[in-house]
Amino acid sequence: MRYYQASVHGHRHLCVESQEGELISLTSIEPRLKSLNDLFNASTISGSTADAVAQGVLDRGAGEKLSYSALADSGALLPPIDAKEVWAFGVTYMDSMRERQAESGTPDVYAKVYNAER
Repeated sequence: MRYYQASVHGHRHLCVESQEGELISLTSIEPRLKSLNDLFNASTISGSTADAVAQGVLDRGAGEKLSYSALADSGALLPPIDAKEVWAFGVTYMDSMRERQAESGTPDVYAKVYNAER
């Protein structure tokens, strides 16, 4: 199955491709499925695959049909995965930390990053 996230009528929808150019909103059948993260969580909880969960939702009823090309043309397609916020600093080795501290006007920030829980 191919999955898509889209903004439909101002709301996030998780969609699955049924035929070339046609998407079915899983969200219109099961409102708790708004993203791939929701689908992955449901599959983990149920012990099923994401495809099995999606097929089970599709089997429950007719979902809203959407046009892939219309969503793409309107800019309504969203990134496929909701990324968590990630912060990164270039401190991987103790020598690197010391060098960055020597270059910085606020050297303690690098020590905090180096010693932070990962």
